[in-house]
Amino acid sequence: MESPQGRTGSDFEDCNAALLGELAAAHPDLVSLEMETFQLLDLARCSRGSIKAAGMCVALAERYSNAFLEYSRLEELEIAGGTAALRALVRCRLSDGNTPAASMGEDAGPVEYVWA
Repeated sequence: MESPQGRTGSDFEDCNAALLGELAAAHPDLVSLEMETFQLLDLARCSRGSIKAAGMCVALAERYSNAFLEYSRLEELEIAGGTAALRALVRCRLSDGNTPAASMGEDAGPVEYVWA
């Protein structure tokens, strides 16, 4: 069963009412608590290098203010985020030391990261 991901209210009893505040105080630059990505990255860590992992997400809600992303911006941000993810992925070194971008003859310039 998944955690309530910072949701509050009587429907969620996970005893983590102070968790978000504690994390924000301990890590002032914290921008995301995306648990599925954590599981993937932890699996890669446990693999001792046999698994490479990366993750991304489009945050739809801000738990402190309960504000949600405007639906009209969703497609734009999905495309921008997806493009950034794919550009980063083709620059990932494979086991032979090459990158997919290099094998396609593409410039392996810097990857743009999307924070909206």
